[in-house]
Amino acid sequence: MPGYLKLFLTALLLILPPAGGPERETLDKFGTGESGSLFRLDQKTEQLIADLVSGMSLDERISQLIIPASRSWNDKPVTELAAASGLGEVLNRHGYGGFVFYAANLKDSEHAARLLRDIQKNGRERKAAVRIPYFTLLDQEGGQVARLWHGTRMTGNMAIGATSAAVANAELTGNIIGEELSALGFNVNLAPVIDVNSNPGNPVIGTRSFSDDPGVVAGLGIAYARGISGRGVIPAFKHYPGHGDTVSDSHRGLPSSFKNRAELMKTDLLPFREAVRNGAEMIMTAHISCPGADKPQVLGDGVTVGYYPATMSQVMISDILRGDLGYQGVVISDALEMEAVLNAGLVPGAPGSVEYQANIAAAILNAGSDMLLLPADLKNPEVAAFYDDYIAAISDRITAGIIPEERLNESVRRVLRLKVKYGLFDIRNPASGQPFFSEGFPRKRGAAVGSRTHQEAACGIAGEAVTLLKNRSGLIPVYGGADRVTLLAPDRETLATLNHAAENLQAAGYLGPDAALAAFYYLEQGTEGSELHYPPELAESLSESDIVIGYSSLRNGRLPDRSSPSYQAISRAIAATHSGGGRFVLISGHLPYDAVLYPEADAIILTYMGSGLGIFPDAGEGGTADRTDGNCNAIAAMERIFGKGELQGALPVNLPEIRELPDGSRIFGTEDRFRRGFRKKTPSFPKAFIR
Repeated sequence: MPGYLKLFLTALLLILPPAGGPERETLDKFGTGESGSLFRLDQKTEQLIADLVSGMSLDERISQLIIPASRSWNDKPVTELAAASGLGEVLNRHGYGGFVFYAANLKDSEHAARLLRDIQKNGRERKAAVRIPYFTLLDQEGGQVARLWHGTRMTGNMAIGATSAAVANAELTGNIIGEELSALGFNVNLAPVIDVNSNPGNPVIGTRSFSDDPGVVAGLGIAYARGISGRGVIPAFKHYPGHGDTVSDSHRGLPSSFKNRAELMKTDLLPFREAVRNGAEMIMTAHISCPGADKPQVLGDGVTVGYYPATMSQVMISDILRGDLGYQGVVISDALEMEAVLNAGLVPGAPGSVEYQANIAAAILNAGSDMLLLPADLKNPEVAAFYDDYIAAISDRITAGIIPEERLNESVRRVLRLKVKYGLFDIRNPASGQPFFSEGFPRKRGAAVGSRTHQEAACGIAGEAVTLLKNRSGLIPVYGGADRVTLLAPDRETLATLNHAAENLQAAGYLGPDAALAAFYYLEQGTEGSELHYPPELAESLSESDIVIGYSSLRNGRLPDRSSPSYQAISRAIAATHSGGGRFVLISGHLPYDAVLYPEADAIILTYMGSGLGIFPDAGEGGTADRTDGNCNAIAAMERIFGKGELQGALPVNLPEIRELPDGSRIFGTEDRFRRGFRKKTPSFPKAFIR
């Protein structure tokens, strides 16, 4: 790691002790404060904002609360505004409050910066008395969710939570991501994730969470956000009121959390309470219902009684978030194109119709939320017409008093207040449409995106996170003595990463120069899912190897049963290795819960991130084929298996026992097999062994 980064981390460590321990001990690192004052500017500025809102048309005020996306336009990816003929004119029909970008928009750093610049510039040329720059938003959490593929992926939150210097690493991660986003013109990052991953079967949060301890999640989320905002980018804490104790994914349906209000306050809501106390300025909602804390509603068919998602719930937004927690900042919905809202029959109207979407918008605004994220992907003129009708339908509901006009104005004031605070435009001269940054690509700043320095910092954190869970007979670290090593991975991409790391280690002397390396993948991807790929040469290689390193990846919280190809591959490989006298090292590459499935493994290592494989962050400036978002975590695990770097990570979550049911399926039990904070120490070796 470069000297200045070490100095930066050392300085942080002097003032910020490592995360962990009891809830109060964790939170005391950050202090608390009254959040209300953070959302008030000076009296003159507040009056100018109020005057501006009162002079805006109804269309302009409604549009300021809407955030579209345009992944493609007329079936072509939107990477340049000029090439998307007609999109600029469509955007300028309304004064939208923001624009959310996706990986499809971001060809490379120069194109990304130009696209953001051109969209802001296009808005400044809009024929209107008021031209307010966009919030430019991106989901760049790091780890599993990283839309900016040519940026630095970082390690993911659960890996940060596994490090001893977690507070410093969380802030450093936010700082790096914030610097890269700011360089390209982004002013909002839809992060940090402060969901508490208390349910190991959760299919959507997982390694995106720092921990299953609410206090740890709160502390690290605040530190991460501090890093982002320090680079002039607004952090959006998500997913309120907490998606970590659900068993389904809101992208595919409407999940529920069944905790009552008091239970929520002690668990899922605690990180949001602390974020509010520490100055959160934007919070994103989750499309999850909370029957134990909310009031029932008559749904869209006029007969069924159910519960709105928190996004639309007055109890969850106005009563709890704004009332009990005292939050006064901007509330932004999760994407409204998600199945939990779009096809859930929550309000009258055909799913996806203007009537349905406008009724959803009315419920969201009346609940106390402010911004409507992605009602539809702006992909062609037909969707552009939908937006025209959508805004008109919301306007009709305001005119009819279904949405009180003051409720609308309150949200618009919150949005403008945040834009003024972050310098997006000059409230004293709103007609100017002050640009967010200069016309040209900021090459000096843009050079930071995916830079070698940032990659080294990410890989440093990844190394600190690697956790040793089991180490029979002191197998790890392997200091020589392995004449034949077999690598076993679920797919070609993961195998490429493991093989790349092994070859580098051999070149550096961590494996004997004559050690034979063999590499196999064990899943074949078919049209109906994965099938076992276990050729005879794999069985032969396993039985002849001294060391076999097998990579397992639990991605969605659903435990594999005995018939699943992944479980068959790993369990058969362990047996074959042992039959030949070799020893088996299991790398649990994503969710750590699957480690409990393989007690026969001689050693078990956890890395907490299974994305970005097949891309190598040490392949030179710009990475392989101009990609830099590689997986440092898997490479760090390989390095520590062979003695390069210390093993110092500790479990950030509890690992429960796994029970097998009579039908062969598996579930998580109620007892913990390994407790949060556990780590297996490696044996001491004479210094002569240490390279």
